[in-house]
Amino acid sequence: MNSCCKWFNCLLIQLVFAALIFLPVDSSCVDEPVKIGILSFRPKPQTLAQWQPLAKALKHAMPERDFVIKPLTYPELNKAVAEKQLDFVFTNPGHFVQLKVKGGLSAPLATLAVDLGGRRFSVFGGSILSRAGDARINTLKDIRGRTIAVPDTESLGGYQMQAYELFLTGISLPKDAKLMITGMPHDNVVKAVIDGRADVGFVRSGVIEGMVREGKLDLKQLKILNLQNLPDFPYKVSTRLYPEWPFSALVDTDEKLARRVAAALFTLEESNASFLPDGIHSFSVPANYTPMEEMLRELRFPPFDAAPSFTVWDIWERYRWQILAALIALTAISLLGVRLMLTKRKLEAEKIIVSVQSQKLQESEEHLRTILDTEPECISIIDADGMIISMNPAGLSMIEADSQEQVIGRSVFDMIAPEYHAAYKDMHEKVIAGNKMKLEFEVLSLKEGRRMLETHAAPMYDRNRVVHIGVTRDISERKKLEKQLQQMAHYDMLTNLPNRTLFSDRFQQALTLAKRNDKLLAIMFIDLDRFKPVNDTYGHRVGDLLLQEVALRIKGCIRESDTVARVGGDEFIALLQNIRGAQEAKAVAEKIRDTLYQPYNISGHVLDISSSIGIAVFPENGKDETELSRNADMAMYDAKKKGRNAVQLFQETT
Repeated sequence: MNSCCKWFNCLLIQLVFAALIFLPVDSSCVDEPVKIGILSFRPKPQTLAQWQPLAKALKHAMPERDFVIKPLTYPELNKAVAEKQLDFVFTNPGHFVQLKVKGGLSAPLATLAVDLGGRRFSVFGGSILSRAGDARINTLKDIRGRTIAVPDTESLGGYQMQAYELFLTGISLPKDAKLMITGMPHDNVVKAVIDGRADVGFVRSGVIEGMVREGKLDLKQLKILNLQNLPDFPYKVSTRLYPEWPFSALVDTDEKLARRVAAALFTLEESNASFLPDGIHSFSVPANYTPMEEMLRELRFPPFDAAPSFTVWDIWERYRWQILAALIALTAISLLGVRLMLTKRKLEAEKIIVSVQSQKLQESEEHLRTILDTEPECISIIDADGMIISMNPAGLSMIEADSQEQVIGRSVFDMIAPEYHAAYKDMHEKVIAGNKMKLEFEVLSLKEGRRMLETHAAPMYDRNRVVHIGVTRDISERKKLEKQLQQMAHYDMLTNLPNRTLFSDRFQQALTLAKRNDKLLAIMFIDLDRFKPVNDTYGHRVGDLLLQEVALRIKGCIRESDTVARVGGDEFIALLQNIRGAQEAKAVAEKIRDTLYQPYNISGHVLDISSSIGIAVFPENGKDETELSRNADMAMYDAKKKGRNAVQLFQETT
């Protein structure tokens, strides 16, 4: 009995021990610190000191977790993300796009808003500087061939913004200049310029002013190139403004943790203002970083510096309409090639004309008649008064005549379209005077059809008189194809609206008239909200039909004299001429916004989208297309920041 008890006790102890081994452990008691990697564009100790309050603020919001700030350079931050050594990343927008495309980061959780002179800004720019005493460099074009100091080519504010401005002026980096990579912080760039080791330097906005405040720099030592006229932005910048830094999570970061951190960031301004880092106002809802991607794609900067691989099917799916257009163009070229082969016959006819000029007409009449009857091009002879003397069978077929009796003795002007009478008469008179001429004109056939013809005409002597002999071919199909190609070059194939090229041409004409007549005009950027979910949910066919309906609604809201163009996937731009003021433009924009907000019935689906519209007015908000477009674009982004489905005048946001 005792042995049984001992055996039972031993078994009980073993079961309890096993249960303790496999008992789940509360993960909260072993949670590791939350690691936040921050790009250090100033010295690391300075970056750590600046952002350490953020760790305290997050700790205050989430007492059960610890937060660690890690200032890192570009290579260090790239390695840390690749090896998943961080939970969150705070870096510039260009670097964020690169990391996101590589699959390391999720979409932004929040966008930084900085405190500049007591005002809240969620945009920044780049500065291009040179030594104050360097008389060689005064404009962007003077930078070609110079040595440029930059902290890193991955730096948005310290390289990519400035490279884009130079790209727009025709200077391509690094091909057209010598780059000096100083490494972080940006202070190294300023020192390289002042020391004369570099002619030009690129730094992020605020770096120069920060070094002046810290006593490291006398502003009189430098000059800022391409200085932008931004009266409400406190820093001297040489570029357009872009959204501030995004705060994002690694793709493997716990979703619950990411939501709690995002919520804490949004409430810093109201509940934890004392924890905010120096110079930081707050965090706002994520900005639209699509312009970053577009800029990097256009410059072929990483991660878009390598062409993607496509299968033949991928190419067909993406470019089917372009391929079909190319096939049509190739077919047309082939037909033109055949026509070129026939040019030999036309040249032979011209040789015959020259031969006939030197001989009496009766000596070669039989030979000429044989050629006229067999030549596939129209050959006609017209006297000095414009009366038709002869026309070969090919010509009769071209104007749909059944016999020569229908045309001989008639005036050639009876068959020429009225709008071409003056041009044809001028050519005819010059031919009779002894010149060779070429003309394109439209003819009215005897059966009420119209055809576009091209004639090569020369004088010929016939029984002591000068007559007009012409070799003419039908170019109707070629003209039709040229018109189609012209349409493709200047209009959007999906909506049939003008494209960016045609819009720019019309804008320049309108701007010239506005300056000459002292008139106002407005440009508005229209960006559709929530359009991507339509494509993702219902497919691109429904998305294309929706864009066509949007184009019709916008056209219905503006005048015939105004222009609306499609310049991107879901982006439109409108030009309003001869307006009375900004409020009139805003009223039109509100009408467009309200119209686009109404439900759409597309292929049996009821869809709801809205739009964000930004407006800039000439001359108050800009003197040229570039400046007006940039300001309208900024106003549009401000409209999005206010919650979308809104209209924003540029004056109200700057």
